[in-house]
Amino acid sequence: MKSPAMYIPMQTAALSVAQRCLKSRGAVFTDNAADAEILGKVGMSRKYWELFDRGTLEEADYLVIESTYGDRLHEKPGNTVGELADVLQRTFDRGGNVVIPSFAVGRTQELLYAIRQIKQEGMVKGHDGFPVYVDSPLAVEATGIFLQCDQSCFDKETAALVKQGINPIWFDDICLSVTSDESKQINFDKRPKVILSASGMCEAGRIRHHLKHNLWGSENTVLFVGYQAEGSLGRKLQNGAQYVRLFGEDITVNAEIAALHGTSGHADQAGLLGWLSGFRKKPESRSIMLWRCSPTPPEIFTW
Repeated sequence: MKSPAMYIPMQTAALSVAQRCLKSRGAVFTDNAADAEILGKVGMSRKYWELFDRGTLEEADYLVIESTYGDRLHEKPGNTVGELADVLQRTFDRGGNVVIPSFAVGRTQELLYAIRQIKQEGMVKGHDGFPVYVDSPLAVEATGIFLQCDQSCFDKETAALVKQGINPIWFDDICLSVTSDESKQINFDKRPKVILSASGMCEAGRIRHHLKHNLWGSENTVLFVGYQAEGSLGRKLQNGAQYVRLFGEDITVNAEIAALHGTSGHADQAGLLGWLSGFRKKPESRSIMLWRCSPTPPEIFTW
């Protein structure tokens, strides 16, 4: 590992879970002289639903950590599952579809967890058996991996569901779409439905086809469940664009554009500090390297 400041020769590595998402792993590199923790992502510590317990580390001589929200605090999450159910209810009542641009690994599975709860508790009235399409080959593969997880990885709530014989992220009427032909067939299903598709910021992937087929309809809803970067198609829609260009066509935006609150996959300033508090021996400030942070690095990592 090289940086302008140092070179650390490392020989072995071990993985540690740093968030309730399989893609959020940290690698601990070690030799006889020093340990370095390179952290992919620290997740929110009080999310609306949880699949995995957050892991901790006791010590590291060097720490490379993401700091997407290191300079701010998230809004206090409310009843996110209830909010999602409300979006489904009003859209289905209009006869429309709920199109959700979703990251294939982690976010899609969390949404399946929430939709399973909504179906199980009958939170959407008058639309029993509404179909949920997962239209992303990567999301389908990732969901399969989640389903194979050892139960020791789950938090208490998820483990309790499994013990009751309930699959946390699976239910009737879930439809997995892998091939392009299967993806195209979704547009011929006239029932009110949920379409989960990547990419999460609408910059690539099959979600752009679903936007083309659904943005013009006032009965439909496009629901964002994650951060939309400046300049992305998702941000343009969130900012109230009246039309967008897709596949060489100007598509009028008549659909409802909504956002689900409390769904960030990244810890905020309090979450990062909370994770660091688990260290028995903190690395020195000069040994902490931040990535994905604001131009002015947060001062919370100085002590």
